[in-house]
Amino acid sequence: MEQTTLAAMTSSANQHWNTPPEILTPLYQQFGGIALDPCSNPGSIVKASKTFSGPDIDKNGLTEPWQVGGLVYVNPPYGRHIKAWIRKCADEAKLAKENNNKTEIVLLGPARTDTYFFQKIVCPTADKALLWEGRLTFLGAEAPALFPSFLAYWGHRPDQFMMAYLGKGWFIL
Repeated sequence: MEQTTLAAMTSSANQHWNTPPEILTPLYQQFGGIALDPCSNPGSIVKASKTFSGPDIDKNGLTEPWQVGGLVYVNPPYGRHIKAWIRKCADEAKLAKENNNKTEIVLLGPARTDTYFFQKIVCPTADKALLWEGRLTFLGAEAPALFPSFLAYWGHRPDQFMMAYLGKGWFIL
């Protein structure tokens, strides 16, 4: 791997690792459309009905409500603030259950199973999670990521989440 690619993939300079089609296609097939992408960016291929791109562009997905009554897809910036995004997923999912409004959340993140965010937020709150087999190649990357990935699901249809990603890794929770 080239040194420039290695440096980019191991630094926090690039926080936007755009979702590859192999993550999105199963979501569209099993769930229909995506209602909200709360952390969109110009390079994203997520086809959401509504997007937030951040406080410098439009609305900040960390401060806006996500209660859309449909699927919310979250591929957060992979920097120091990822814990805040994961906490927001858990909080919005709890609110959706309390209000019975059918909002579902799918999160793509780095599978750092030893971290606080994974052990104390994802595992106790998500309805289902998948440890992705192999390494994803994010859009615009020259090589697969140096880190493993996971998908977490909060919502009322965990069986559909499992059907979407059957054979793509190992389900936990």
